[in-house]
Amino acid sequence: MSGKGVVEKQVLRLAMSAANLPDSEEHLDYLIEHLSSLSLLGKEVKENMFEFEYAFDSKDIINVKAKRLGSDRYKIHNALVPLLELNY
Repeated sequence: MSGKGVVEKQVLRLAMSAANLPDSEEHLDYLIEHLSSLSLLGKEVKENMFEFEYAFDSKDIINVKAKRLGSDRYKIHNALVPLLELNY
């Protein structure tokens, strides 16, 4: 991990497993898309640059940028970092 609130896809998979949620790739992708649509997770679109889906029409653009980068890193929204007591 690098940066406050930045998590890798594998960390999300471990969190799903710890919460007794199905941790298949399909379920993990669904969780990431759902949390992104709620603007709780931002997708990395350039190195160390994350975008959140604040507008309904931004999803496709963000997904194209993230896919082009090929990153498996996400940023937890800054408002949630203190609540989740993320100290990394």
